[in-house]
Order: sequence, then structure tokens, then C-alpha cells
Amino acid sequence: MTRGQRARRLALALALATCGCARNAVFELELDLPPQPVSVVPLFVVIQVANDRGFDEDWAPLERLDGVALRATCARPLRPPACEVRELAPDCSMVVSVLGDEDDFARPLRVRARFCEDDACTSARDALAPEARVELERVFYRGRYTQARVCVDTVPISPAPEPTRIERCDVRCRDGDAVMHCRADGTHFCEAP
Repeated sequence: MTRGQRARRLALALALATCGCARNAVFELELDLPPQPVSVVPLFVVIQVANDRGFDEDWAPLERLDGVALRATCARPLRPPACEVRELAPDCSMVVSVLGDEDDFARPLRVRARFCEDDACTSARDALAPEARVELERVFYRGRYTQARVCVDTVPISPAPEPTRIERCDVRCRDGDAVMHCRADGTHFCEAP
């Protein structure tokens, strides 16, 4: 875990302690990042998260997390392991923690990972920056901590690709098994039985 990841987790823990975890929920998205392309200017991945707008709406006013530089040393084998079993290298991945409250529980969460020349993704050349999109059906459950993982093996070509969709039963909870995170009746292990 990098220093920045430890600081984010500490800040998140403090926020939970002051807000009351029983009313809130925490989701952690693990992102496995692609290597820096060889013949391209250095790129940064800049993350935005929202559950109140679709991908086709204006995201400009939303907060952006500080950009993380892609590294050439993050090379992948020709056939990388499946994302869910892949060991994430600290220099080639990042973790984004999101705190949700009751208003967020039933909404899908959308994530944009933009690959920009500027670490804030605000330069004119970044207006059409390529991006990876993720839509998670449901990630928040009252008083629970959930996780999901997305692997981006190469920098996307399109500035507006189809999103990777993650169903709620693919979102990990502290309970459950490694394959399915929902019970036979379709309820999530984070929900009361």
C-alpha cells in the first residue's frame, strides 16, 4: 500500500468515525492501470465518480481526483491473468474509496478514468482524452464495506467507450464466497437475510 493510499484510508476512517458508519456505507474500487504507451506523451489517469448523472451528461463541475502518472514498467504479459485473481502492483494500480449515504444506496455508481496529458485533465488537448468507463449496478449497503476491481490493460482509444458493467452480485462484501456475492434467493450478502 502506497503512502497516498494509507492517507486516503486514514481520512476515510476518520470520516466514518465522525459520520456514523451505521447510516453510511463505504465502497472501494481497485483499479489496475495500463502501462504508459511507448510513443505517446506521458499520461495521467484522472478519476471522477458520480451516481447522480449518466455518462452522456456534463461531468465538468464534478471533483476530479489528483492524476496518477502511468508507468512504463507496468507491462502486462500477452495473456494477463483474469482481473479478479490478478495481483495488483502498488505502482501500477490505485484504490478509490467512496462514501455513500442513504440517498446513494439504490443508485448505480459511475466511474470515469480519463487518460490525460495534464494531471488535472484541464488542458485543451485533454478535452477529447480517451477514457475507461465503469458502471456498477449497486455498491452501497448500510453500515457495510464493499469492494470491486476493474483492470484496464491498455489506454482506450475512444473518448466515449461503452462502460464496463459490474452487477451487484460481483461487488464483494466481507461475507460470502469468492465466486458469488449473492445468496440463492438473489439478495446480496451485505443485505440482511
